[in-house]
Amino acid sequence: MFIGPLEQVKPWSTRGVEGTYRFLNRVWRLFINDKDKPKLKKTISDSKPTTEQLQLLHQTIEKVTNDIEELKFNTAIAALMEFTNNANKWEFLPREIANNFVLLLAPLSPHLAEELWEHLGNTESLAYMKWPETNQDYLKNEVVEVIVQVNGKMRGRITIPIDTTEETILTTAKNDENVARHLSDKKIVKSIYVPGRIVNFVTRN
Repeated sequence: MFIGPLEQVKPWSTRGVEGTYRFLNRVWRLFINDKDKPKLKKTISDSKPTTEQLQLLHQTIEKVTNDIEELKFNTAIAALMEFTNNANKWEFLPREIANNFVLLLAPLSPHLAEELWEHLGNTESLAYMKWPETNQDYLKNEVVEVIVQVNGKMRGRITIPIDTTEETILTTAKNDENVARHLSDKKIVKSIYVPGRIVNFVTRN
């Protein structure tokens, strides 16, 4: 499942086993402190998830759900890996996020998932739990990255809220340090904005 689509013939390699083992170890270390005896890390708390955390969770739910339904187990695992890599950078892991992640992991690694589920303080087996549902609101990007060009050449990137007005976007683009350097001592004869994608300043000396 890990090294490619289920329907394709794949050469046997122990590297696939090693890669899976490393991934499951990262998942274990995300949740468990093994210093004395296995116990839940203090970074896992009942704190309210941030918007960023909820966006990543629901993107992962959407991806894993669709991939499992289509028997694309390798890309479902890749989505769980990406989640794990990002979650390891967080200062805290909300229990709500942790529980949902373990449910997503369960079809692919049931024994590990069941043990983590118990460490999270759940008393009933996760086998009886409802599959996580995607909240579509968290799949919408609230910000967008816009490329800034001067005379057709990329000179910078700006990240802005998706509902920002064109006037504010152009001002923000002009104030970018590198863009401002290329606009210095030049007259802007035309400003072109392709919504959500590109700003291009046409200049002349």
